[in-house]
Amino acid sequence: MNTATETFEPTKGEQHPLPFPDIPTQKVTHYRLKIERDDDPLNPRKDCDPYGTMVCWHGRYNLGDQVSKEDDPEKHLLYMAEEVSEGVAERFENWDDNYPYPTSQEQWRDYDHAKNLTWNRMVQSVLDREYIILPLYLYDHSGITMNTGGFSCPWDSGQVGYIYISRKDALKEHGWKILTAKRREQVQNFLENSVKEYDCYLRGEGYGFRVFEYECEPGAEPPEDLDEWEEGDSCWGFLGEDWAVEGIYDHVSGYGFTKEQVKEAFDEQGS
Repeated sequence: MNTATETFEPTKGEQHPLPFPDIPTQKVTHYRLKIERDDDPLNPRKDCDPYGTMVCWHGRYNLGDQVSKEDDPEKHLLYMAEEVSEGVAERFENWDDNYPYPTSQEQWRDYDHAKNLTWNRMVQSVLDREYIILPLYLYDHSGITMNTGGFSCPWDSGQVGYIYISRKDALKEHGWKILTAKRREQVQNFLENSVKEYDCYLRGEGYGFRVFEYECEPGAEPPEDLDEWEEGDSCWGFLGEDWAVEGIYDHVSGYGFTKEQVKEAFDEQGS
């Protein structure tokens, strides 16, 4: 038997029937990053796990971790020394029992000099051995800011406390057995950064981010208006722009954002 084969040639305008079903086009997801001020950031000294102890005293502000139990820096340092060297406070407070009462300006100068020498010998030596301590200064003028080095304006600034960590707690915190000079310097840097972080909180330098998503066909341009986008990921509580750039980048790099794009998003705040 002879078999004839007929060939189908589509005419102009017709399509040859496909042997497989159409494959749907995969949409493309676009992302936009928006960085905003955090109006209610977490307090790093109360809402997080702070480094060291920050003790402050101020007539109008509740600062640091706790209110000092004493009226002035010297008394609080004496209290700290007593915690690690029992009896040092009593010995210092009674150092002048046998000292003649000063009756002239020259005798008062001698008295103050003797007191300072006694302080250094009895108290300061204990503090230097058992603690890493930095002073805290506050500048109060149209807002407040804090540092460990002091401010040039004597009228609107002054010492308000200390940040410190005991040698024992530092060794435990870092898993060390001894505290070398280099490690002591590292601890001081940690304390400094803790103050800088808290200063960002005091100045209201908190940030958060939102990631917006939009799906469209390949080649199509997403709209400029973010109201047409869908909000996805978000996170808040980043303090300080430099730290916030690093922290936000860690969160959003998975969406394809570069660190430069995160910095650009900071520049576009409020726009």
